[in-house]
Amino acid sequence: MAKVSVLLTLLVAFAGTALCQEFEVVAIKPSKSTRIGSYSDSDQGRFTGTNLSLKRLITTAYQLRDYQVQDPAWLDSVRFDITAKFPAALSKDPDKYDAALSAMMKKMLADRFKLAVHTDQKT
Repeated sequence: MAKVSVLLTLLVAFAGTALCQEFEVVAIKPSKSTRIGSYSDSDQGRFTGTNLSLKRLITTAYQLRDYQVQDPAWLDSVRFDITAKFPAALSKDPDKYDAALSAMMKKMLADRFKLAVHTDQKT
């Protein structure tokens, strides 16, 4: 029984570490772009985004569709340019990479924008 308890404690600690990943460095600036569209890209070292709305950052981080987010109208109009550096140990496995990127974006939104999320199911 004690072995199971230790194993569960280690798994919970490891899962917490994986989910609490964060970008090494993040720079967020109000966008001065006059373009209508936005652009984002991530590779095995950086995340960059130009003219991104806060709503797009939220839908990307939480892997949602636009209609799944109930938000004030200004969430689409306030735009940002973002550059972030990934931690060196980021997995190259596509599923783990996507999960880590999502976790890092969630943490960035919570830290920098003080985003608090409430989930609810509706029909």
